[in-house]
Amino acid sequence: VASDRDEQWDLGQSVAISDDDKVFAGAPGYDGTSAACGAVYTYNINGTGEQKIVNPDDGNAIAAYFGWSIDTADGLIIIGAPGTRNGSDRNCGAVYLYQTNGTYLGKMQAPTIANNSYYGASVSIGSGRIIVGAHGKGDFGDPAIAPFGNGSVYVYDYNRNLKQTLRPSTSGSRYGYSVSMSNTGKFVVTAYFEPNKSIYLYD
Repeated sequence: VASDRDEQWDLGQSVAISDDDKVFAGAPGYDGTSAACGAVYTYNINGTGEQKIVNPDDGNAIAAYFGWSIDTADGLIIIGAPGTRNGSDRNCGAVYLYQTNGTYLGKMQAPTIANNSYYGASVSIGSGRIIVGAHGKGDFGDPAIAPFGNGSVYVYDYNRNLKQTLRPSTSGSRYGYSVSMSNTGKFVVTAYFEPNKSIYLYD
């Protein structure tokens, strides 16, 4: 339990545990200098040693929801902030890469930053790759059934170089709503709003 907890911070919205037995818990509603800029709390496996990773863009990160998504592998932790703004555009999204000891390595955003993309709403890491979902990316299709667009998924290496962009074949599918990487290099992507609630498997 966070020592400075507030029930509106949504501690535990996302959780992950590293190979070196560090526990990470997202609190995307955390209020820093900016309201709901977000934070991630880290603990030893026995619950001691609390530390807090605050959105590095705090001060200009209203409703960024840093900590909405988290994953960890290979001594790294990836943290999504899908509410991150770009000028007057909201919910463009961003993703931040750290070492599990808290060392900040850098920030990623979509190659084309767009309103309501929700880039970073889902993240996964492993096997040398970082997977980022942006389920609102692209045209909005039929707004009656697809208020969050088609969606895209971005594949990076650990140096934050974009290697691949994946997109759905069906309009308004919310492709990238969730993503998960295995330790064998395979990963899955959901398309939550497709008629059959499709799941895609990639090597």
